[in-house]
Amino acid sequence: MNPIAIRLLSQQLICPQFDDPAAVVNYMGAMQAQEYRLMRWAVAMRTKKPSAKAFKKAFDSGQIIRLHLMRGTWQLVSAEDYWPLLELCSAKALAVIKGWMSSNKISIP
Repeated sequence: MNPIAIRLLSQQLICPQFDDPAAVVNYMGAMQAQEYRLMRWAVAMRTKKPSAKAFKKAFDSGQIIRLHLMRGTWQLVSAEDYWPLLELCSAKALAVIKGWMSSNKISIP
């Protein structure tokens, strides 16, 4: 199969298989989410019937969570994946923060 088609299918950009925005985020694992309007669009376009209202409902109800999980950027994760991903990434995040604080001579008593 064409590698471009495989990527478009796996990214849910053609023939999306999910009805629910939270299911899209769960499938993707984590999605970069810098700006609300664009993250809403990125999730909605991967659903069978794109809807800003459906995204807002999932986001406002906590089915989709936005946080700084990896690197210094915002990501969307599903509520189901929140704790396992936080546990997976927290040690590295804390090490980076402590290193930055140390190099900038910042301490929290």
